[in-house]
Formats: sequence, structure tokens, C-alpha cells
Amino acid sequence: MLCTWQPSLASEPFAFLKWGQLQQWLQTGNCLPGYTEADVQLTLGR
Repeated sequence: MLCTWQPSLASEPFAFLKWGQLQQWLQTGNCLPGYTEADVQLTLGR
């Protein structure tokens, strides 16, 4: 999921990403295209 998230940051294509950043983003209710809410819950360990 982290590899899918990186290209969505077109404004910062070379940004260093941490899992914690994606986790926080997902916990605020965001979802990546192509992933379901169930995928997000599984990723977050819920």
C-alpha cells in the first residue's frame, strides 16, 4: 500500500515516505484508489 501511495504525491515525487505518514493518512478516513475500506482496516490491523 505504501508503494501505491507514493505516486499519488505528484507534488513531491521524491519525498521520503514513512509508514507512519500513510497510517495517519488512512486513519483520518482516506482511502487509496483501488483499495476497499476492508483493505484499509486490514492494513491498519483492525
